[in-house]
Amino acid sequence: MAKQLPSYERIFGEIDFKKGDEARSVYSPAAYLADLLQLLDDEFKEHQFDERRRDIKEILLDAKNTFEMLPYLDRVIEDKLTTDVTKFHIDTDFIPIRSELFNQISKLHQDYDDVSIYPSDLKPLGLQDFESRELYHNLIFNSYIDDQGALVEMSFFEDSDNEENFEDSVGVNGHSGGQKDGIGVEGHLGKKGQKGGKKGNAGKSKRGGKG
Repeated sequence: MAKQLPSYERIFGEIDFKKGDEARSVYSPAAYLADLLQLLDDEFKEHQFDERRRDIKEILLDAKNTFEMLPYLDRVIEDKLTTDVTKFHIDTDFIPIRSELFNQISKLHQDYDDVSIYPSDLKPLGLQDFESRELYHNLIFNSYIDDQGALVEMSFFEDSDNEENFEDSVGVNGHSGGQKDGIGVEGHLGKKGQKGGKKGNAGKSKRGGKG
């Protein structure tokens, strides 16, 4: 019986669907985010989401902000520079692993010409996940690595004498710290000390992958 019934297209002709704006769809990521934020406000009165991401309710939910990919590091750095530009405080005491961290970065530089540091490279230090993130963000903030993880001053880690400078610039429980472009840094890894030292060996292979 069903085979004898004409299709919709046969009766009314070809269906002409108008292409809609995916960013305005109720199934879009933007709509999903709006529903989640509404759920937070309605059901979780004492949540602290606004303190962690004060910006998120101000984001324009257009096509660009909905579908354009943004590296996580860019989001972290933007958040630090806009919300904590004069005070970058971290809670973890990294002093016990200062020397080990310097030596680990130095070893990576000895093995590869172009060195990039990723959070996974900090796992041998025995840190918890949130501690690794704090340390990684601090390395970026103090210009040891750039926002893509690339080592900024390779010569600093080529010379073992700089280990003392690296350690001397480490603050204790936020009571001391380095200075970055006139901005006070309240953390546990300060700005680099004296740079220089012996040149590295040429002809090493480039480090690949993200650990």
